[in-house]
Amino acid sequence: MQLLSSRGARLAAALVAAALTAPAAASAADDPPGYPQQHVLPVWPDNPNDASASIGDIPYDEIAPKLNALQSASTRVSARVAGKSSGGYDLYAVVVTAPESAAEYAQQEAWKQLLEDDPVRARQDPGLLAGYKTPLFVNGNIHGNEKEGADAILRVIEQYATSTDPAVGQLLQRNRLVFNVTSNPDGRVAERNVERWRSTGELDVSYVQGLSADAVPELAKLPGRAREIVLAPYRARLREGDPWYASNLSRSRARDLLEPSLAAAR
Repeated sequence: MQLLSSRGARLAAALVAAALTAPAAASAADDPPGYPQQHVLPVWPDNPNDASASIGDIPYDEIAPKLNALQSASTRVSARVAGKSSGGYDLYAVVVTAPESAAEYAQQEAWKQLLEDDPVRARQDPGLLAGYKTPLFVNGNIHGNEKEGADAILRVIEQYATSTDPAVGQLLQRNRLVFNVTSNPDGRVAERNVERWRSTGELDVSYVQGLSADAVPELAKLPGRAREIVLAPYRARLREGDPWYASNLSRSRARDLLEPSLAAAR
């Protein structure tokens, strides 16, 4: 087996990272080339069902205002709505990097294409080795009860956006840091409702019954009769299997949690 040199290993890692982060790092169609690519994110209304947990994590409706403020404060930060959760919540993609002119951006895109098309040649390109900005992807709050991940990401973005440390400046000259701030806002809301039920005994049943399948893992933590009442509509909705072209990991996991008979519907 031939071992890669440290330079080759670095390029191989860059290829994997570029493939993973391409959807999140891509600019909107109407964005001019270069960084920053800043957008005013729509602000969601305050949600009484999204009460902050006792540890003080940030509510979902405060994420967009925080990102808008960071974009206003720093040319290192570019944020946009990258898509929607299955429950209709905005998913935020944030790129933190040193500003790039249109020409610098075009060069980065050309190097990225070379990495994808001809990695052997890319490994020998001195300009690419010296100047390519390696993308690093951070995915936060994958599960509903991992809400601290979104808080940690926002703190890192703020630190890198405002830092005067030369080491941070050098890091952002050599990398594009790509953050998916919260992967599972639906489960995040459900988890907070379960927390509130545990502390107060109160639960907005009609609200949590209307969430997406992403909420099932958290709602399944409710005990006994409460669990059965809350999850009944999910069982009804998930009883019908998905066609192959519309398969969905969240619904698949929800079926596994609810009962084996629903899992067989996949």
